[in-house]
Amino acid sequence: MNKTTLISLSALVCAASLSAAKQPNIIVILTDDLSYSSYSYTGNENIKTPHVDKLINDGVFFNQAYATHAVCAPSRAGLLTGRYQSRFHYETLSGNDKEAVELRHGVSTDEVFLSRQLKKSGYTTAAFGKWHLGVNEEFRPAARGFDYHFGFYGGGNGYFNWEGVYENGVEAKGEGYLTDALGDKAVSFIDRNKDKPFFIYFAPYNVHAPLDVDPKYLPPGTPYNKAKWDKKLGTNDVKANTIYDGMVVGFDAQVGKIVSKLDELGLSDDTLIFLTNDNGGTGQRMNPPFSGNKASYYEGGVRMPFAIKWPSQIKAGTTFDGMMSNLDIFPTSIAAAKGEMLTDRDYDGKDLLPYLKGEIKGAPHDQLFWRAGSGHFTRKGKYKLHWPVNRKTSAVELEKRLGRKVRKQDLPLYDQDYYLKPMLFDLSKDMEEKNDIADQFPEIVEALCKDIKDFDKLNETDKIQGTAKK
Repeated sequence: MNKTTLISLSALVCAASLSAAKQPNIIVILTDDLSYSSYSYTGNENIKTPHVDKLINDGVFFNQAYATHAVCAPSRAGLLTGRYQSRFHYETLSGNDKEAVELRHGVSTDEVFLSRQLKKSGYTTAAFGKWHLGVNEEFRPAARGFDYHFGFYGGGNGYFNWEGVYENGVEAKGEGYLTDALGDKAVSFIDRNKDKPFFIYFAPYNVHAPLDVDPKYLPPGTPYNKAKWDKKLGTNDVKANTIYDGMVVGFDAQVGKIVSKLDELGLSDDTLIFLTNDNGGTGQRMNPPFSGNKASYYEGGVRMPFAIKWPSQIKAGTTFDGMMSNLDIFPTSIAAAKGEMLTDRDYDGKDLLPYLKGEIKGAPHDQLFWRAGSGHFTRKGKYKLHWPVNRKTSAVELEKRLGRKVRKQDLPLYDQDYYLKPMLFDLSKDMEEKNDIADQFPEIVEALCKDIKDFDKLNETDKIQGTAKK
């Protein structure tokens, strides 16, 4: 990476322009199941991503950025609310669309999305691509403060299959590579709304399975062979890698379309762009230099390539080493838009702007938490604790004893044998999390386990995921 590591955070911001700053356009670009090393910038020698690389080089890259969860739906919920998804109990995938509808599985309607808050501040709002936050009407983009939507409601869709693709609630008719259509629709939206502040949530399906690509994005001379899932290797066989590489190139092309349109209209300087991902790549060997993958809480499952570009405010060619999270997108956007955070709830995200201006030193977060069916996890400073759980623990008996439904996430509140032996890693020396040092530092393990239990108590609830306020 040919970037200057930040020595003074104040150097990030062009101070002279801050006082005169107007409401910026805001764009969140969220990839799906992308491995950390998929960009040229992050070390991939096989995939050329000139548009993504330029976006990163024109802004600030965050070296310790995290998703809020290791699978798609909960991670997106945390990003768009600025709150740990455990606060509103959206912590698992929703299954297929039919199941999601029957179970009314979606983010509680008590939650307020970033789109709604920005709309209150005068923004025109749009969502493109994958939603995965509820299929029922009360959970759809239009009910969440988006003026325009083009994409699909569930968690998956074929790349050439337009069935299930909707535009403002009406089934869309089209053909061709859906990723291209998402980029084209986003560019058209920018054209239509160039004279007022807008918010775009751009969430293409790339590179989620089933892997597929328009052959034009494959390297010259590469035959098109549709990838098949390999259970042993994830997507990491030769054929799938070729398709995967092309899908990253296809995504990069959409970034190029969007940024080029902003340049053409003279909007780039006053547009705040976030580039991030929902969780790690699916193959065990897809996330170097980290171990782990999607659905795991090793660094490869939750460490994200994250960048912010805002030319009028943020100095290009810089990096930020403090720990941060996708949770921070919400409060940072609200602050940039001169909006207001709600006061009737607690937010877990932090406004990054004071850190980028040098008004606050250090990292936005000293500690982050994750919890899932496989265990509970926390990082505090350089230490990362994995506290795996006993998957044999049954909720059935607990439900009988308590006389109500019990979510898997609540089991540690009732079952003393729920947790297994913790593992502790020093990420400053062991990014691959291979050297368990729990036995060497029992006092650190004890303190972090207490932090996790306190976090669980904070998120204790009788609600069952999938319900919503009527």
